Amino acid sequence: MHFHPLIAVVADDLEEAQSLAEEVCDDWIDNLCDYYQLDEDRWEGAVAICYADDPEKFEEELRHCQADEQEARKYAVEQLRKARAALDSLQVGNALTEQEERNLGDTLVLVGKPLGRWQCDDMAFYDAEAHATSWYDGVVKRCKDDPDRQWLVAVDLHC
Repeated sequence: MHFHPLIAVVADDLEEAQSLAEEVCDDWIDNLCDYYQLDEDRWEGAVAICYADDPEKFEEELRHCQADEQEARKYAVEQLRKARAALDSLQVGNALTEQEERNLGDTLVLVGKPLGRWQCDDMAFYDAEAHATSWYDGVVKRCKDDPDRQWLVAVDLHC
């Protein structure tokens, strides 16, 4: 499977932005993905965009990531509601079947990813400066304070 997150970095130039994103991805090898590459297909051959060069495109990309994550959260909550019967059964002391246990475990992991905001293979965004997913407010603030050094780098994670 391929996942295509954007990595926000603070860098002086394109070369440094790419290097910082690669450092993040290097840490993900074996934990989140088998390997990665910079994603040259996202922006017509460019692997990164700087806020100062195209603020509208930068902000559009952030909004797109936020929308993807919001959809993942909605789906996770929907799945959790479906798992409620299994949770209720546990509360009254009933044993779960092996399939119910597996389904409940899968649901809790699914819910934990977008709600817990931890690094996972299907995340849409990662802020390398804050070491967090879903940290859009921090990126927006940095764009206002230091627009020339804010970059989004596109990567392709192979999982």
